Amino acid sequence: MKTALLFPGQGSQAPGMGKKIFEEHEPSRRYLEEAKEILGFDLRTLIFGEDPEVLKPTEIAQPAIYTVSAMYFDYFRSKGNSFDAVAGHSLGEYNALFAAGVFSFSEGLSLVRKRGLLMAGSTEKRGGMAAIIGIPFETVAQIADRFSEVWIANINTPNQTVLSGAIDQVREAMNQAKSAGAKIAVELNVSTAFHTPYMKNAENELNAAINQCVFHAPEVPVFSNYTGGFSEDLGQIKENLARQLTGQVRWSQILSEMETRGVEGVYEIGYGNVLRGMLKSFPRLKFLPI
Repeated sequence: MKTALLFPGQGSQAPGMGKKIFEEHEPSRRYLEEAKEILGFDLRTLIFGEDPEVLKPTEIAQPAIYTVSAMYFDYFRSKGNSFDAVAGHSLGEYNALFAAGVFSFSEGLSLVRKRGLLMAGSTEKRGGMAAIIGIPFETVAQIADRFSEVWIANINTPNQTVLSGAIDQVREAMNQAKSAGAKIAVELNVSTAFHTPYMKNAENELNAAINQCVFHAPEVPVFSNYTGGFSEDLGQIKENLARQLTGQVRWSQILSEMETRGVEGVYEIGYGNVLRGMLKSFPRLKFLPI
């Protein structure tokens, strides 16, 4: 059976994340120690606490998720499991690249830390995001086209789309989505509009940082959020990673492409089960417990 690893992105964080792995799999603890040296603060005190507000800032959430997902990957690998492809939802693409041997944990964390800081301070405009569930992507795209500063940020499944842009316009788009039959139209708890032109300054600076890093050829295919497919060209992998900030997260396309290429089983490597729920639209992909 061909299998793939899926890594979650921002929004999957929660108090207590990683504590079970920390207690049950001692080798994974080294990632928290390494993260402390790189970040200059102790992630463990933040992720093992009880206050969800501590983990909400983008510049904290992103390195926390990346590190905890690395701990889960270490546990997964210790059980002798193999895999044939990897993908990560937005931020999770960094974990996918780490798992595929493209860069080390420390190099990835340094990029993630910079990414989080850049995204948090990328714009003075008040942006927001909203998940629209229960109507086709095409309908949501038509609604977005009615606004000057609303864009499609994520195409998670054929019937789950995320809008992003100017907060007042996003809220009006949510109302129109409800009128069009959306079962759920909920505003996301984010600081601004990710995966939109609002991120252009962040993209340019992150691109410079990415190009300073040494990437290695992936050991397995790494699917890109920006294209929905994969490439073995390191220049293209770097470019896709940077352009992800202003581009759409084509998660639905990634899962469809995995089905086409014969992937049958998928593992969600990280805290929570956000990605598992998206598999319902892809019946040929079977969720596999670690």
